[in-house]
Formats: sequence, C-alpha cells, structure tokens
Amino acid sequence: MKTNNRGITLVAVIITLIMLLIITSVTVNIASDFIWSHMDKAIKDTNAQIKDERVQEETIQNNWEEQPGKVTKSETLGINAENNKPTLKVTATNITATTVTIVATGVDIDEDNLKYTLIINNKTFGPSENNTWDIKELTPGTTYNYTVKVTDGYDTVLIKGSIETASK
Repeated sequence: MKTNNRGITLVAVIITLIMLLIITSVTVNIASDFIWSHMDKAIKDTNAQIKDERVQEETIQNNWEEQPGKVTKSETLGINAENNKPTLKVTATNITATTVTIVATGVDIDEDNLKYTLIINNKTFGPSENNTWDIKELTPGTTYNYTVKVTDGYDTVLIKGSIETASK
C-alpha cells in the first residue's frame, strides 16, 4: 500500500497565516477600543470635576461678605496646579486700628525655594524667603490694597486684595 505523506502544503501555511493575522487584528482592535473608551470616560469625569470646583470657587468668591478688619477682596485664590506653578494663599491676622499681620503660604510641586514679595501702601517688602509681614503705622478705618507675589525662580503667582483696618 501506498501512503500520501506530503506534510503541510504551502496552501495550508498561507491559510494559517491569514487566520492568525485576522485574529491578531481583531484582538488589537478590541483592546484599543476598550482603552480609548476608558480614556474618554476619565477625561469627561475630570473635566466635570474641574467645572464643579470652578463653580464652587465662584460661589465662594461671590458670597464673600466684606467685613471691617478682615480681608475684604481677593482677585484670585492662587490655585495654579497646571504648569507646575506655585500655589499661594494669603491671610491677614492680628488686625487692629494701626497694625496688621499678613501671611503668605506658598506651595511648589517641584519643591523649589520660594521668594515672597509684598506691596502695600506704596512700600515693597522683599523678595525674600520671609512669608510673614507685620505692617505698622496704618490709619484706623482705612482700606489698603495689597499685592503678594510668590516666585519659584521660573513661575510667578500674584494675589491682589484689600484689607480694612479696624476703627478706633
């Protein structure tokens, strides 16, 4: 008896390669669709959170009550997380009829050394690493505009606002 053992023919190899290519392309297509859909969802969720936070920030700024002896106005909250800019928060404490203490708190994501500058009543304090200023010899019941600047050597963030000293 004669047997036909010719092994794998060229046609069988080509058909197998075509099948493998089809299976591979389908798998890659499914995987990429899965990744893109999750990426789109993450982007939409992040944008929604940013929008909600901006609405909350605007609500807080719009509802801020001006009170004598308090920080009465601030043009920005100093939130600058994008581009590795430092963030800045300014508070006024120990407000009396003739004195005020201004404290600037800065945070830099890169941990660079921060330099602070305060401009109030046409006087400039800084730049220095000192972030607390005791301002004296102010007039009672007067509103003073200030600017606080923080820089990390690359980026600068400003906060402008006003402080009203207490009446006598």
